[in-house]
Amino acid sequence: METDTRDKVIGIAAMADGHLLSDSRAGIPWELPRDRTFFRNQTKGQKLLLGRVTYDEMRGWFQDDHLPCLVSRNSDTVSLERAHHTAASSVSAGIERLNALRSGPIYVCGGAKIYDLALPLCDELLLTRVNGRFDGDRFFPAWESTFRLVSSESFPPDKWNACGMSIEKWVRNTH
Repeated sequence: METDTRDKVIGIAAMADGHLLSDSRAGIPWELPRDRTFFRNQTKGQKLLLGRVTYDEMRGWFQDDHLPCLVSRNSDTVSLERAHHTAASSVSAGIERLNALRSGPIYVCGGAKIYDLALPLCDELLLTRVNGRFDGDRFFPAWESTFRLVSSESFPPDKWNACGMSIEKWVRNTH
C-alpha cells in the first residue's frame, strides 16, 4: 500500500460575489485589512505557490520566512526577489519543489490560472468571501461540488474594512 507523503495543499483566496478575485487592469477592487491580517497570519513561515502576476504584486511584501515558488512557463528566466525564492514550470513541479524544501503545508496564493490548475490538488480551501459586487475579469474556479464547508466566521463592515466578509474553511469531500 502506497502512503501519501506530500504536504497538505491549501488554497487561500479572497473573492467577492460571483467568485470574483480581481480585475486584470485595476487589481483587487476592495481594501480589507482584516483579510490581509488573516492571510499574513496563515502564511507566516509557510511555503507559497503563486503565479507571476501574484508574485510581482507581492514583491517587497514577502516575509523573510516565506518560501515562495513562482510558477511560470519561463521559470528558467524569471527574476526572483530573494535567493531562497524558487521557480517551477508547472503547478505540480512547484509542489514537488516545495515538498523537497521542508515539511509543512503549501499555500496556493493565486492568481486565477494557478487556482484553476491547483484546485484538483488542494486538500483544503481558506476563502474570504467579500460581501459585494465589483467589476473584474479574474475568477476563482467552482469548488462547491468537491469540497464541504466546515467553518465560517462573519465580520461586519467597520471603520477599517469597508465591506462585510466571512472567512470560510472548506475541506475536500472524501467520498
